[in-house]
Amino acid sequence: MSNLGFQIVYHLLNEDDRIVCERVFLPDQSESELRSVESSRPLADFPVLFCSVSFEHDYVNVAKLLLMGGIEPLAEQRLDSISGVSPLLVCGGVTAFMNPEPLAAMVDLFVVGEAEPLLPPLVDLLCENSNLASRTELLLKLNREKRGFYAPRFYQPEYDADSHFSGYRVEPGLPQRIKKVILETKDRAAHSQLLTPETEFADLYLTELGRGCSRGCRFCTAGFIYRPARLWDKDAVLTSLKQCPDTIRRVGLLGMEMTSEESIESIAKQIGIQGCSLSFSSLRADRISENLLALLSQSELKSVAIAPDGGSERLRKVINKGLSETDLLSAATRLVEAGLLRLKLYLMIGLPTETDDDLQEFVQFVRKMLQAIKPW
Repeated sequence: MSNLGFQIVYHLLNEDDRIVCERVFLPDQSESELRSVESSRPLADFPVLFCSVSFEHDYVNVAKLLLMGGIEPLAEQRLDSISGVSPLLVCGGVTAFMNPEPLAAMVDLFVVGEAEPLLPPLVDLLCENSNLASRTELLLKLNREKRGFYAPRFYQPEYDADSHFSGYRVEPGLPQRIKKVILETKDRAAHSQLLTPETEFADLYLTELGRGCSRGCRFCTAGFIYRPARLWDKDAVLTSLKQCPDTIRRVGLLGMEMTSEESIESIAKQIGIQGCSLSFSSLRADRISENLLALLSQSELKSVAIAPDGGSERLRKVINKGLSETDLLSAATRLVEAGLLRLKLYLMIGLPTETDDDLQEFVQFVRKMLQAIKPW
């Protein structure tokens, strides 16, 4: 529920007076029934299911949700009607335009791209064609006439004599390749819509500074699939921050690694005026400005994370991290000087070409960092 993308979709759907969107979550093992949060209706009562999948580990949970809801998990075995008892399953989220194929047998339609430009035409078509007898006709219309929609039933994978994938056999009139659709510009930064004590980030108001990342680290999926990187207008971000409820005292900023010093200064000032503290996942070691340090110091953070990711200078070049040992040591020293005394380092072990020497270099680096911050 704390996922900002999930909240954006929920808000966009419920802004449309023609439809009602309710939430359903995979329950824990103590619960036997799968019902919506808002009205306690069973999953099979809904004619359309929008499923947001952000991580590969949730592939199996899609099947669990359908089975628990009494819905046939395989798309080809569901009734060919959007008005009958079998819902139309629409899947979005990061995995929909990273690698939708593991879910292709279950999903009727993938939304390939970002929700803001894709949901309005999809909802329009669903509402205009709510009486269509055949979901096949509806999916064909979407896949053929609209960009950013992928109906797997019209794309049959083919394999060569060695069982290697060789391409798709595509229905006539459909695009050979599905192109993602992204939000080009934004005059209002996305932010938390629902805040409840029952979620992971109960007291955290999330605000998006931009989308994507200009760094291009080779291990990062998001840095590639959300290209091109986009920064939202500074005034849009400030407007979003001003909508933070008075009862919330922590603000989480998404996209800090790309934001300019000027924008950070304005954002820091606004957060200070509202009496809020700052929260984030990790810092870019080479983008720590004086204004950011001041904001971090005021926020009374318990710890700050820096992400070398690669154990050695060589490995960081291999993965295109772009951080030197000097950058990392300087960041650690400046953070500790500002009163942030608990530092966390994110490291991936097992990267391609990694050797014992790379890991040993990281051990030595940690010792150097401890020595550098020892006076504090």
